[in-house]
Amino acid sequence: MAIRIITDTSSDYDYDTARSLDVGMVSMTINAGEQSYADGIDLTRANFYDMLLLDKTVLKTSQPTPRDFQDLFEQARVNGDDVIAILLSGELSGTVASAQTARTLCEYDRIFIVDSRCATVGIQFLVEEALRMRAAGAAAKAIVQRLDHIKTRIRAFLGLDTLKYLYRGGRLSRVEAGVGTLTGIRPLLMLKGGKLEVCAKCMGGKKAMKRLVELITERKADPAFPMRFIYSYDDSNCRALMQSIPGASDAVVQELGPTLATHAGPGVYGAAFVEAE
Repeated sequence: MAIRIITDTSSDYDYDTARSLDVGMVSMTINAGEQSYADGIDLTRANFYDMLLLDKTVLKTSQPTPRDFQDLFEQARVNGDDVIAILLSGELSGTVASAQTARTLCEYDRIFIVDSRCATVGIQFLVEEALRMRAAGAAAKAIVQRLDHIKTRIRAFLGLDTLKYLYRGGRLSRVEAGVGTLTGIRPLLMLKGGKLEVCAKCMGGKKAMKRLVELITERKADPAFPMRFIYSYDDSNCRALMQSIPGASDAVVQELGPTLATHAGPGVYGAAFVEAE
């Protein structure tokens, strides 16, 4: 009996990395007009950003189907393995619901669905803790209990270069987006309750950067989970942010994949960490 760990491509692992970690992966779908692409399979990150910047078609995302999970779950059932599926926040996507449906169809009670309440490197914190515990011989239930505790302490703070993509995704009204663009207001987002919310609005990029540093450093990170930095397309703001955070020079830097970048656009920069207890 083994423990299979599964995630989805909103974790921003590529398939090669997932295979090297012995982690199963399920793809999100990126829709561009009538064309649909499986993230990481028939759409590379470079091609995605080409489409995003070209801006000819409004890109959208859709969740995996229950069938996408069912094949992986059935393999585990046949082998008598446990499954821990660590997935994109249920507040951001129906991915968790698809996995729960697949579990019901499999009629196998050794499948554990973990709603990460986060995305991208936040999911990576959980996946890598699950891998550490699996290697140490922990049981699946003990791993899930640990992940459920850690996920309540994951914090993420992001800055944006543009409001256009938030407006397209329904996160801002036309008036809010228009005013922000005209006045140079830069919103800052935070992870709260499993979704991203505007936590501050700053006049200009320098003030936004300063406030973002304050939001990150006023909380103490758990040293067991080193802080990770994220960006979309252009990492210049991300690198500037890192220079303002003590001890961040050697931190992991992750480029956002299509799932979040579709909704937030290019020019995102920020950090995620597990807050100390």
